[in-house]
Amino acid sequence: MKIHKVNIEGFGAYKGKERVDFDAFAADGKFVITGKTGAGKTTILDAITYALFGRVPRYNDTADEHVRSRYLADSANPTEVSVEFSVGEDRYLVTRRPAYLVPGRKTPVAAFAEISALNGTDWETLASRNLREVAAKIDDIVRLNPQQFQQVILLAQGRFQEFLIADSKTRRELLRKLFNTNRFLDYSTDLDIRAAALKKSLDLTTEAISTNAVNIASEAGRERPATLDVSNGAAVLAWAEPIVAEQKETVGKLEAVAAEKKRLYDKASAALTEAERINALQRRKAQAETRKTELAAKQEYIDAARVRLGNAEKAEVAWLAVDSEREAAAELAKATAARTVAAAAYAGLFDDESPTAESLRERVTVLTGEVVKLDELVPREEALGQLAKAAEKAAATLEGAHVNLAALESKQTQMKQSGPELDRQIATLANEASNLAPAETRLAAVSTQLENARAAEKTAAELEKARTTHAKASAAVEAATGARTKVLKQRLAEHAGVLAESLTDGEACAVCGSTTHPSPAKLSTSHVTEADVDKAEAAAQRAQAAYESASSNVSVLTERLRAQTKAAIEQPVAVLEAEYADAEAARDATASAQARHATLTGERAQVQNALAAVADEIAQAKEARATAESEANHAMAVFANERKAIEDARGDFASVSLRVKDAKSRCEVSQRLLDTTATRDKAQEAASKAGARLAGVLAEQGFEAASSVESARLPKAEREKLSDQISMHAADTEAAKQILAEKDLQNLPAEPVDLTPLRSARDTAESSLHDATIALGQAQTRSGSVENLFKEIQKKLKEAASEQKNYAVVNRLALTVRGQMPNTKKMTLETFALAADLEEIVAAANVLLSKMTAHRYELRYSDELAKHGGQSGLAIEVNDAYNEETRPPQSLSGGEKFQASLALALGLAEVVTSRNGGVRLDTLFIDEGFGALDSETLDVTLDTIDALREGGRTVGLISHVEQVKERITNHIGVSVTEHGWSTLKN
Repeated sequence: MKIHKVNIEGFGAYKGKERVDFDAFAADGKFVITGKTGAGKTTILDAITYALFGRVPRYNDTADEHVRSRYLADSANPTEVSVEFSVGEDRYLVTRRPAYLVPGRKTPVAAFAEISALNGTDWETLASRNLREVAAKIDDIVRLNPQQFQQVILLAQGRFQEFLIADSKTRRELLRKLFNTNRFLDYSTDLDIRAAALKKSLDLTTEAISTNAVNIASEAGRERPATLDVSNGAAVLAWAEPIVAEQKETVGKLEAVAAEKKRLYDKASAALTEAERINALQRRKAQAETRKTELAAKQEYIDAARVRLGNAEKAEVAWLAVDSEREAAAELAKATAARTVAAAAYAGLFDDESPTAESLRERVTVLTGEVVKLDELVPREEALGQLAKAAEKAAATLEGAHVNLAALESKQTQMKQSGPELDRQIATLANEASNLAPAETRLAAVSTQLENARAAEKTAAELEKARTTHAKASAAVEAATGARTKVLKQRLAEHAGVLAESLTDGEACAVCGSTTHPSPAKLSTSHVTEADVDKAEAAAQRAQAAYESASSNVSVLTERLRAQTKAAIEQPVAVLEAEYADAEAARDATASAQARHATLTGERAQVQNALAAVADEIAQAKEARATAESEANHAMAVFANERKAIEDARGDFASVSLRVKDAKSRCEVSQRLLDTTATRDKAQEAASKAGARLAGVLAEQGFEAASSVESARLPKAEREKLSDQISMHAADTEAAKQILAEKDLQNLPAEPVDLTPLRSARDTAESSLHDATIALGQAQTRSGSVENLFKEIQKKLKEAASEQKNYAVVNRLALTVRGQMPNTKKMTLETFALAADLEEIVAAANVLLSKMTAHRYELRYSDELAKHGGQSGLAIEVNDAYNEETRPPQSLSGGEKFQASLALALGLAEVVTSRNGGVRLDTLFIDEGFGALDSETLDVTLDTIDALREGGRTVGLISHVEQVKERITNHIGVSVTEHGWSTLKN
């Protein structure tokens, strides 16, 4: 990455526009930024950092009002920084402006950022205005985060010495940011979770073994031995196997008993079945004999029924003729009555009392023609009212046309008068609407700050809980450590008793060699065992792990709270909520003005369009009025002609409809008399034929009169009943004969079989079999349950062995990764990874330090354990070749410390860039520190810095040391004006 140009305006110490062209020094490859202390030399580096990342380290990583020049407090002049840089062959330009207030405005100027790429001779915008999008694009291009950029390109004043003299804890925090090793903390947490899960699974498996053992004992009707160790698989199996065998033996015995009971039951059941068969046959024979006797007694009744049924069937044949004759007579009477009624109605309307059929037909024809002619006028009579309404409507339409034309002419006048007022309102709203973008920018900024303030409140609460947990964990560590020490002391005090336990008379003592042991030490029953020591050690390690986890959580939450508080510009939620409400109200008001402006602008255009439309409508209204006048005259004429024709058709009646109704009535009466006369004549002929047919049928079926036929008839249901009785009696008689002739009913015992003693014997055998079956089923269930529980124990014992092995491996690995025993270096996994990075950094730094110190000093990485329980694994020591002494970096003189820090910073830069895909650093800045070097050391250091220019790199130094300014001829001068602000001179 190479920095080419920087443009500064209204930033920090610089009020006006200032420009730095670093390409002017590319040929020589080095330059120095000079000026008085406090003039603003470092501000140039601040401007580069701000342009790229939107924050300034010296201002606690904040921006906005903090970076705006204080000399612009009463000015509307802008604050803006742009940096032109390249990565490889690609060239970019980034421009950034902070949010700030200017006089005369209630809302701040919106923050702005833009990144462009050079395409030929034109700049092509990659991202603009959206700050997050711009930041993401810069991150993709630069591939360094702000911490890495400050550490490897901008070696800020005094900052790069911090890495040299820091302790392991501080150095770890810096390296963690640069190399993003938080993932190793996740590995440790994951291992802890896996170990806990495996331990929980092992405990559950052991508990399952214990539960199954209790269940086996319960099924077998005994108690589980209190001394049974469920973690000892051999002991559990040795106890359970005899119980399983015993249950199987019991099942075998009960199976034999049940088989014998089944044999006795089958024998008793077979005897009862045979007796029941004979008894059923005896009952069947007795029932058949009884039925035969009953049927013989009914034979006389059945014979009479046959005669009665025959007469009824003949009567049904004759009845059809009787019924037809009676129906014909009824029809004749009905037709005669109908003609009498029709004749009376005719006499009431006409004078001729005995009209002929021919005269009736002629009268019907005349009246029908009259009805047809008048029917055509009925709809016209009904439509007469519609014609009247149409005439009235045409008149009303004409009147409406007059009114509409007058309204349109009035509307045209009003619309011409509204234009000037709309123009005035539109101009006023246009000015108010122009502030929408700044209002939205301010609202977005305050929203982000408010979100961070709320998050900070939540984090503060979490931090308070974490600190409480941390304090409890600290107390737990102290208690567990004290308990472990107490156990160890007691174990040591009881060591003599432990040795005495192993003494045997006649064998030499391992301590004194004597073969006699007159007074051996006594070991108390509550003595400390090795298991007690292991338990205390494990408790201490758990407490330590919990303490370290709580410490890490407090650190993480503290850092998070700091970042959130900073992002919230250290303002409380209530203040930011009020500010957000003001910003939102301002935004809403401006947005409302913009919307109203758009509405009125649309209304103004609508008015212009409406004026043209109204002119067209007026012309159309005049045409409509002329048309309406013509249509009204035509409607009145049509109504008058139709009314005269209807009045002629009514005659003496009130309406044409009434006249039509009268004609239809006369026609219907005449037609009815004609029809009833014809119907009566036909009925007389039919009645005569039916009488003759009846006389022939009576003679044929043997009946004297119609009354005899009616007496012999029977209802269909009764006829069917008689037929069924006759058929059933014949069928039952034949069935009784066939049953009594069956082979099985011959030679049966005379006396009925007694079933009672046989049923009693069968029931007794069945009860015994039931009891034996239940006992066997219970034993089989119990034996099966015991066997299944035994198999489950075998399965769980195998699982427990596997789980114990896995837990031991994972737990040991988790302790090692956390830096606990068996990790003798007490280095966490993250520290181990960072140690490898640090060794690489030290190796790169020694190449430069060796040149600067004439091979006297060499940095060395140390993994020695820190004293007093401090964090270790990332220490740096300095080896002095003059006396072969290794000492801490703090012991170096000011100049030596500067050289060592510079070498370490450059080594760190080399490693960081190589880890980011080999980012090439073509521009490097070193801020101050040269004043601590003597003349000779300064020359050596500057010679070493010269070597950094290899490959086209440009190195910029910030210094007020004269020897540096004399040695490097390319200067950027920073001077302070008499008004207080600074200017630049290349």
